[in-house]
Amino acid sequence: LDDKGPIVACLYAMKILKDLNVPLSRRVRVILGTNEETDWRCMSYYINEVKPERPTVAFSPDSNFPVIFAERTINNIFLSGKGVSKGKVALEKLDGGIVINAVPDICQFTLKSKGFGAPSNLQKAMTAIASKLEENGIEFSSSVKSSLLSSKADYVVRGKAAHGSVPHNGVNAISYALDAMKDVIDDSFVEFYNRCIGTNYNGEKLGCYAEDEYGKIAVNVGLCSYENGEFEVRINSRLPFTTDTPTMVDQIKNTVGDSVKVDLKSTADGFKTDVNSKMIQALMKAYSEVTGDTESKPICSAGGTYAREFKNCVAFGPEMNGFGEMIIHEPNERISLSAIKAIFDIYFKAYRDLVLLKD
Repeated sequence: LDDKGPIVACLYAMKILKDLNVPLSRRVRVILGTNEETDWRCMSYYINEVKPERPTVAFSPDSNFPVIFAERTINNIFLSGKGVSKGKVALEKLDGGIVINAVPDICQFTLKSKGFGAPSNLQKAMTAIASKLEENGIEFSSSVKSSLLSSKADYVVRGKAAHGSVPHNGVNAISYALDAMKDVIDDSFVEFYNRCIGTNYNGEKLGCYAEDEYGKIAVNVGLCSYENGEFEVRINSRLPFTTDTPTMVDQIKNTVGDSVKVDLKSTADGFKTDVNSKMIQALMKAYSEVTGDTESKPICSAGGTYAREFKNCVAFGPEMNGFGEMIIHEPNERISLSAIKAIFDIYFKAYRDLVLLKD
């Protein structure tokens, strides 16, 4: 579904267009990139090194139907600093997440206690943490290694994965692990995280909350590490059109203070396309002809696609309801054959109309 199936549908749509000898007023090209989930080096190479003609009308089959007329700005921001443990039980290390642009479904951490009464002190902390995790419905497992003067507990906390653009659809294992340590583990990193981030995903505690008519800002902690007294929190954010990147960065800096370093690692500016443009209307027509859906409207997306790399380009499909199973960004990702057939029909009609489109 994301995106080998849609690409195959596009290639077959182009083949049928050619086999039918449809008169073309434009050249038709498929541009394939394989670095979209990380840093888009493929598009940078294509644009800056290959230096081909830029498409004048284009779509990326990497989102939802009926059509994505706008995409929000996407930022990756790293917060880093030092943590100090003062209590009888310390946070030795923590590691959570797999990629920055997804809600992490796993977080592992280790607690340690040393000195007289170490096993008892650790057990008290573990009881409090277990109570908080259970209260929030969070799955976890733990194991303990103890001696008379030293004890350690290893935890695995499970959340629910989701795309970073829709953090409300997931359960952040990192945030809930650190939430369970609040008021239990006396550590400046634990205190910082809960004070400035917590279990929020709209930037309320970071001071960067914003919204527009299309929805709220998305602020997803995708990755987090803490070891040897140093932490790094990696945040993936999607901005409403009522704010911008410099404003967000300044707001975060004002919130976290001088002891935490704030690095803007990458930014991809959002865009809006005129919903009344000939291109948008042609794509909407292709979609409605196949599906019979005349009620749905063009969408503003918090996701990011290659569409933002080219002028007059938007995301168009393949996700939609009513044509069978579509499972994305989860184990056993898949798409039903009935959906593939409908997607092919839509893309063929879209190509048919776009190649004849007059400027």
